[in-house]
This record gives sequence, C-alpha cells and structure tokens, in this order.
Amino acid sequence: MIHGFSPSEPEIGKVFDLGIVKRLLAYMKPYLKYLILAAVFLIIAAGAEIAYPYITKVAIDNYIVKSGWIVEGIKYRAGLIPLGDDRYFTARLNRWEKPKWISKERYYFLYPDEIDTQIEAIIASHPELFHCYEGVILIAHSDLKRLKPEEVLTLRGGDIAGVLRLTLLFLLILLLGGGANYFQIYLSQYAGQLFMHALRKRIFRKLMQLDIQFFDRNPVGRLVTRATNDVEAINEAFTQIFARLLKDFLL
Repeated sequence: MIHGFSPSEPEIGKVFDLGIVKRLLAYMKPYLKYLILAAVFLIIAAGAEIAYPYITKVAIDNYIVKSGWIVEGIKYRAGLIPLGDDRYFTARLNRWEKPKWISKERYYFLYPDEIDTQIEAIIASHPELFHCYEGVILIAHSDLKRLKPEEVLTLRGGDIAGVLRLTLLFLLILLLGGGANYFQIYLSQYAGQLFMHALRKRIFRKLMQLDIQFFDRNPVGRLVTRATNDVEAINEAFTQIFARLLKDFLL
C-alpha cells in the first residue's frame, strides 16, 4: 500500500452474509406474492419454449415426412404392424433393435381409418403401386412421383390437415408463452421497483438521522452509490437472477 493512501472503499464484512440476506428479505416479503406469481408465469413460458421443438418434431415425423420401413427378424412390440412371413412395418426403429433385414425404400403409409372413397379410388386405379395389408396400406416414396399432383394432394389431405392443426396449436402456444413471459417480466420488475422504493426510503431515513460527523468521514459519492447503484444491484439479484436460475433449472 502507498504510504499515506487510504482506499475509498475498504473491505467491510464478508462476501456473503446470511444475516444481511435475511434483513433484505424482510423488505421483499410484502411483495413476495408478485414474485410467486411471476414464477408461475415463468414456468408457463418455459413450458411453451419446450413445446416449440416438440410440436415441430411431431409435425415432421407424423405429417411432413410420414414414412416407415419393412423389416424382418425383429422381436414383436407395440408399434409394429405384422405383414406376414415374419415381416413387419414400422414408422420408428429403436436404437437397440437390429433387424436381420430392413428395406432400403421408405414407404408412405395409411391406416384403414384414414381411407375414404377418394383415396380408395386412387388405390384402385394404381394397384401396382400400393401394397395393401390388413393393418396398413403402403406406397414407396419413389412411387409417389408416379401419381398425379391432385392424387398426391388427396392422398396427403390428412397430413396437410394435421400440419395446419399443429400450426394453429403452435401459434396459440406462442401467444401463451409470449403473454406469460410479458407478465413474468412485468411482475418481477414491479416487485423490484416496490422493493427498491422501500429500501431507499429506509436508507434515506437512516441518513437523515445521522450526525454531521458521519458525512465528514464518508464521501458523498459513496453514500449516493449505496442508495442508488447498490440498491439496484440487490434488486437485480432478487428478481432477474432468480428468474434466470429458475428458467435454467426448468430448461
């Protein structure tokens, strides 16, 4: 240390003092209901963020790229459709499953409850392209190109409707997540402002009660910092950082 030099910000106390935290929580307690409500909205917003990629996955797997394989030599499980001669059709293979044979061709499939009169007419007019089984009707993806555009549109009408439904659901969840995020930020900031107001009033009252010698010993800049920047930092710790930690935990 340089001789005769006294630092303006001496180290006082510990880096973390549980007693001080408890005293600060007393100022936050009247506004705890706002933080709890903000946490609820944060959970909703986090759930919406998780739903976005899941809805996209469902749209791609079930409607946009709707396909599967014919496999042989695999143990039967739920989700496999028997085709006869130890052959099954599946739209999803688990990593641990190792069939003896798997078709190189991917097949577009329709279940019996998806067939209407228009699709029946398309199947009847192209018997060489469709493979009809008891539980599923298959057509190779390469053979879809041999159908007329309007036939493909009719064949995939259910997929288009499914994508539209998921798009609507995505937009609704987007609005829900955006609204929840807005109210979470609003309530957190509202509680933080009330907390800072109460704390600054308490600091100001305390300063007004001190004798004049206190102000001679402590620079005005330090006192202003305590009542402004430090209170703002405490508010950020109790609101924004708490929200970030909760969101990181959920996601």
